[in-house]
Amino acid sequence: MLYSTLQIMSDPLPLPEPAEQPEFSWKILGILFLKTTALSFVFVAVLLFLTTLIVGVVAERKLTTFQTLTGVSRSELFSLAKEGWRATPRQTDGSITILLLGTDSLETRGDTPPLTDTMLLASINIHSGETTLLSLPRDLWSSAYQTKINALYAYGFEKTPTEPTRFVTDTIAEMTQLPINYTVVLSMEDVATIIDAIGGVRVDIPTSFTDAEFPKSDVDVTTETDPEVLYKTVSFARGQELMNGSRALEYMRSRHSQDENGSDGSRALRQQLVLQSMLSSLLTTKTMTNPETLAQLFTYYQDHLAEYLPMTDGIAIARLLRDADDDLSFESTSLSIFPDDSSGVIFHPPTTQTEGVWIYEVRDTQTFRQEIARLLGNTAE
Repeated sequence: MLYSTLQIMSDPLPLPEPAEQPEFSWKILGILFLKTTALSFVFVAVLLFLTTLIVGVVAERKLTTFQTLTGVSRSELFSLAKEGWRATPRQTDGSITILLLGTDSLETRGDTPPLTDTMLLASINIHSGETTLLSLPRDLWSSAYQTKINALYAYGFEKTPTEPTRFVTDTIAEMTQLPINYTVVLSMEDVATIIDAIGGVRVDIPTSFTDAEFPKSDVDVTTETDPEVLYKTVSFARGQELMNGSRALEYMRSRHSQDENGSDGSRALRQQLVLQSMLSSLLTTKTMTNPETLAQLFTYYQDHLAEYLPMTDGIAIARLLRDADDDLSFESTSLSIFPDDSSGVIFHPPTTQTEGVWIYEVRDTQTFRQEIARLLGNTAE
């Protein structure tokens, strides 16, 4: 196993004031995050922070290579980990709620701000070790702002340009009545870069499908109107496929298949399949003991993701979860939809009533909030 391949550094610096701090252990922290991050997309950002920990326990030669490539000293790595071990992450009543915003530049060419192609709520119970993911439909309608929720992030650039996540965070928190502790923005290009850095991902494709209207990435949609130029055909066959970053994006982005694979639900499932495969690949011995790969991931994290979930907060979350080490679990959920579910909390009104726009509306606000609280293990308002 990976854990047995790692050797603890012989001279880790002790924590000051040991009587007032939980016992620090590279092994406990590393194993805990390995188990946790393997379970959920919510730990994509945190997993990249894990490279900091791993380089602190690999062989001296590899650690030196990592330091050379990143320009980060060993003392800085130890200081970062110890600072996180003492920190207290944001939480509410024993739960850490993270809003994940996945942006897609294919939909945002030109000068328009990015839409959020994917929106997920993740709830981490620090006592039980349970992590629950809830996908929010991109077409869910915000009655307060008369827009789909996938546009909230774009509006955030207008309302609070220096902190565009604030508006979407506040709006989703109001809609769901959930306290959101962190908001993380991850672009599809971020995912592709990570996938290429680790040599691709193996994805088990459950069903075959073809999308004849997949948008080409090198065409400016603000000036081009010819469908033959704008789109290409992509196909996927049932079974396992090794995907590079570009191919994985095609699999996750596809939405025009003429069967059930063209639905938002199927698309969300494909995104989770790729992301979980990516996490599994990140956790292999080959990746975790490769200083060049670790250095690339570490640098990419620092440049693109640390502003949303600082590395120290990731370490602090691991510390809080350490007592639940043997009980860590993962569950993926979705909102119930009427009339497929007679008690569904959202529904799709006829487009004749919405000026031809496809949306999901909330049937009853209180019931909607209660279902979200129940699915995420929070107490309903």
